[in-house]
Amino acid sequence: MPLTETGTAAALRARATNLRRLAIQLAERDLREVRRRSGDEVWRGPLADRHRDEVLTAQRRLDLAVDELRRHALVLERQADEADLRAAATPGVPA
Repeated sequence: MPLTETGTAAALRARATNLRRLAIQLAERDLREVRRRSGDEVWRGPLADRHRDEVLTAQRRLDLAVDELRRHALVLERQADEADLRAAATPGVPA
């Protein structure tokens, strides 16, 4: 059975909700505390510096991934809105 515009919109909104949920979960994985706890008062030297740099890089990548998930969720919601508009404009298709 083919997806109707309203079925498509519902599926897109469900995907957007799941992406936002994942973004929230990833945002809670904050590595800043790990970096803070590996400061000079705890550990010094080239290996410690490398560790802190790697944690900072990982945090930046995590932040970018969260932003990307949120952006993609927004795109999906816009597509769902457009599908709803098409459904409303199409005779015989329930809105």
